[in-house]
Amino acid sequence: MSHERASTIAVTIAKNASVVLAVFMSFVAFFYVSAALDPNPSRIAVKQAFDDGTLNYDIYRYLEAVPGFVVMESDNAGSCYMYGHMLAPQESLFGLGARSANTDIVNCEALQGVVQEADSPAVYISYYRYWQGAAAFSKVFLSFLSVQQYQLAISFALVLLCGMIAWIGWRRSPLIGLGFLATFAMTSDFLWQGFSPLHGVSSIVGLVGSLMVYVSFKRDWSTRWGWLIVAGMGYAIVAHTLIPMAFLLLTFMMAAIASPTSVEQSVSRRLVAPLGYPLLWLAGYGIGSASRWVWTVTLGPGLETLQEEFSYSSDKFITTSPIDPFYQLVGLLTKTWLEVGVMQVGLIVMGLIIGASIGSQMSATRRRSTLLINLAPLIYPLGWLSAFAFHTNHTYVHAVLAMMLMLVLFAFEQNRLAADDEVKVKTADRGSVN
Repeated sequence: MSHERASTIAVTIAKNASVVLAVFMSFVAFFYVSAALDPNPSRIAVKQAFDDGTLNYDIYRYLEAVPGFVVMESDNAGSCYMYGHMLAPQESLFGLGARSANTDIVNCEALQGVVQEADSPAVYISYYRYWQGAAAFSKVFLSFLSVQQYQLAISFALVLLCGMIAWIGWRRSPLIGLGFLATFAMTSDFLWQGFSPLHGVSSIVGLVGSLMVYVSFKRDWSTRWGWLIVAGMGYAIVAHTLIPMAFLLLTFMMAAIASPTSVEQSVSRRLVAPLGYPLLWLAGYGIGSASRWVWTVTLGPGLETLQEEFSYSSDKFITTSPIDPFYQLVGLLTKTWLEVGVMQVGLIVMGLIIGASIGSQMSATRRRSTLLINLAPLIYPLGWLSAFAFHTNHTYVHAVLAMMLMLVLFAFEQNRLAADDEVKVKTADRGSVN
């Protein structure tokens, strides 16, 4: 390797590392600013939400597009826990969750017991293994918005971001665009997560991350690798162990749309994107998660607290036998795709779109290697679902399955487009010879 090339590589690595570090420091600075804010305005906003019915005691709230037509259930209790972290003491940096000192009440009722008066007796539950970024954002926005306004703002942002991604997909292929629309609106709960800010805020960060990756690859930035890491890191910092695999797949698809590989490349070269891009996203996710553990050990309550938290949760999600993932996935599907009407329609729509993609390839030259290469990222969510079978009892995990189905459509369309590109190349070559 020449000295000049080595120097170029070193500069590129430095630029990418600078992007990751700058974004990370921006997140941490925001957290400290948010934690230092007076919690009283956000506490009052939550109290008023209980008073006007925006929040209630239900663990889940069923959302209806029209009366009787359920589109999804909203994780009401999860958001109540998040609001409790929003009210944590400043020095914990959202690592503690406020609950009512009355141990006879739980979930949202316990949150209401905390927010009734500024001096309501409360206990704080340790949850230092996550950054609790959704709580940090919520504290800022609920300082000047009501909970209902906050939910509507999140919903608007989700619709806008999902629409942008669908439009980008449409420009690559109308079937990919339609597939994204069906995924966001019908086979997952992305468009309804505004009613559960714990999920909605995290998804906004995940969607923005995937769009930044698209822009960086589309414009061929030298820092595009850093943005892949940032996308995973940002989601880990804001999310509360939700659905990382869904955004891993989405980010890969956005990068692949922005920078499609040539059919003339070798199989090993074309495997770099479907295996390497998700791996960088995962590296970012690991950095984001581990940074909180480092903070807890060095600036927080210490190693013992972290060990206690992991010991408490280690047996909750880990697969114990090979059959566990199957049982848990069946249970998940019966509570989501097989129960919610709009999702049943969505599955039919996705089946028709995938069928249209397959049908359009029947007379084309098909490259099975291209299809399999674009299906390769499925090893990541399959591994995740296999390892953490008992995390699948959370109904929001069905969004991972929805994005896996979207990747199947994406792979078929990429195969068709690659075949079309190959025909165009051969036609052009024959024309130049003639």
